[in-house]
Amino acid sequence: NYTCAIWRSLRAWLGVSFREPAPGERAGFETKPPNIVVVVTPNVFKHPQVKEAFELAVTQKRNIVFLHHIRSGCDLEEEVLKAPEETHKVVEKTLKEERVVIYTEDLAEQCNDILMSKLNLKDQATLQQAHEKRVHDRKISIMKNSAKIAKARTMAGVKRKYDVCITSSPEGMGVTSALFEAFTKLAPALCVGRNVGDKVQNADVRHTFNLIVVLTKDALTCASLLEEIKIALESEGNILVVHDLRSCPDIDEELNKCDDKVLHASLK
Repeated sequence: NYTCAIWRSLRAWLGVSFREPAPGERAGFETKPPNIVVVVTPNVFKHPQVKEAFELAVTQKRNIVFLHHIRSGCDLEEEVLKAPEETHKVVEKTLKEERVVIYTEDLAEQCNDILMSKLNLKDQATLQQAHEKRVHDRKISIMKNSAKIAKARTMAGVKRKYDVCITSSPEGMGVTSALFEAFTKLAPALCVGRNVGDKVQNADVRHTFNLIVVLTKDALTCASLLEEIKIALESEGNILVVHDLRSCPDIDEELNKCDDKVLHASLK
C-alpha cells in the first residue's frame, strides 16, 4: 500500500503514465528501467522476489536508490545490509554516495523532489526548473500568509507578544533551533519565540497565540515541557505538535507516555 501511495503521488506530480507497482506479482519486480528504487521497510530483503530483483539490478549496474519508509521504524543501514552478501559493495557505495531518500507522505512533494535528484533521467534540466519554481512559489506563499498572521496579531482583541513559540524537551533543542531559524528566515514578518533551556532567552508561553511542541523520544515525560503545555492551554493558546520522525517513528506510543489525561486528550 505504501509503495502504491508513492506511485500515485509521483504519477500526479510528474504528469506522466508509468506502470503501477504490483508487489504481489513477479512482474512487479522487473529491473529493466535504468533506475531501481528500493522501498526500505522492516525485513524487506527477506522477501525472495525483492532479493532476486535486487541481485539482478546490481548485476545489470542499474542506478539504485534506497527510499526509507521512516514511519515503519526500521534502521535503514541495518536493513540494507541484510541484502545478499555479494551485493554489499554496491549497497555500501549507494550509502556513501547518499543515494538515499527519507520519505513520508506528509511531505510527499518535497520528498519527490529529493527522489528526482537521485535518479538518472534524460530531462533532468526541465525537472530542475519545475522544482525551482515550486520552491519559489512556496516561499512567496509563506511570506504572504505570515504577513497576514502578523497583521492579525496587531489587530487582535487579546494582545500577545508572539505569533508562535517553539518548545521541546532538552533532547529536542536541535530541532527547536532549526525550526526557529527556518521561521525567521522564511517568515520574517512573524514574531517567533523559542525555549532553549536558558531563562534569559526563554519565551513566556502565556504570551503566544500558537505553541509548537517538538515531539522527540520521551519528551512527554519532561516535567518542564508538560508545564509549558498546561500554561499554553490555560491561556487558550493553539497547540501544534511537530513530530521528529528520526527520534520516535511511532507518534501514538510517545503520546501514550503522557500520564496527564487532559494533556493527552489535548495533544491527540
